[in-house]
Amino acid sequence: MNYAMILNGLVIGVLQNQDEEPFWGPDQEGNSVRAVTCGSSVKLGMVYKDGKFFENIPSDPNIQELTGIQQLMQSLSSEVIRGIIAQEERRLLAQQLADIELILLGGNT
Repeated sequence: MNYAMILNGLVIGVLQNQDEEPFWGPDQEGNSVRAVTCGSSVKLGMVYKDGKFFENIPSDPNIQELTGIQQLMQSLSSEVIRGIIAQEERRLLAQQLADIELILLGGNT
């Protein structure tokens, strides 16, 4: 019997001629992988929804799904940008406090 291994609605593996239902453990985030019987036309990357397999065709051909590495890079970029913004905000605040101190102590304006 053939089995499609399904993770979050996507076929991540196709096992052919299995005597028993295969078992794969959960992914790194703890999402379970389940085995579903399938025909020979099922391929990696297909969508499994409501008991049926579909080709994984994006609704907008200009939109590409991000790979795990791209998602990680995007996440890291966002963290770096937030860090730069926070650093600049602290610098501006320190400058404003120094300006206020000068005004209060009668220094140059």
